[in-house]
Amino acid sequence: MNIRTTLFVFLILSSAISFAQQSPPVVPTRAEVQALLQSREARDQAWGAYWASQSKFALPEIRKNLESHLTGIKEEPDFAVIDNSLDALIQIPGEPLPVDLIDSIYRTGRRTEALILLTHVTPGTSVDHFLLDLLDKEAGQGYSPEWFAAADIMLMEHRPGLVHSLLWGLAIQGYVVVLIQQLRDRGFLTPDEFNDVSTPRLKIVVEDQRSEKTPLQ
Repeated sequence: MNIRTTLFVFLILSSAISFAQQSPPVVPTRAEVQALLQSREARDQAWGAYWASQSKFALPEIRKNLESHLTGIKEEPDFAVIDNSLDALIQIPGEPLPVDLIDSIYRTGRRTEALILLTHVTPGTSVDHFLLDLLDKEAGQGYSPEWFAAADIMLMEHRPGLVHSLLWGLAIQGYVVVLIQQLRDRGFLTPDEFNDVSTPRLKIVVEDQRSEKTPLQ
């Protein structure tokens, strides 16, 4: 074995030993996570939300930081706070967010996260209004995962207004086919009327969801 090969093997073994001796990352305590969330630095807040999510620490600062970073001009650290805070709020069981805050989250482009958080909210009028408004806005926009998600939430919770929303604006086109030969064979037309097929002799009356043929005059 030449000197170059010996040095190469030595470097590999040294790297392996060094990697094996590294200690695993230290998970911060609840107090340390809360201190990160209470920091004025957005990067610290993002790390605080991340560790809270990993350790399932339900802390009020997560929602507070999310709300403060949703509005205004955003930079990369702000987006990190938003994303990690949303992930923490989804993963950690806790008090559901108000619907108006979820609506703000949805309007910032975090649609999937907003709809997931909405499923944590107890069904009620405010949730129905949000979902029905979403269905109305997304209808006719082509394939919309958000439309299907909103309809599925309302269907699973048996919420009122879903059927009305689905049928609103629905156009049903029907066709009536009149078979003159059968009308004559069944006595609805006389021979003279059968020969004069250009004159309409049949009237359809729709009443109480029933179709009724009026007698010929």
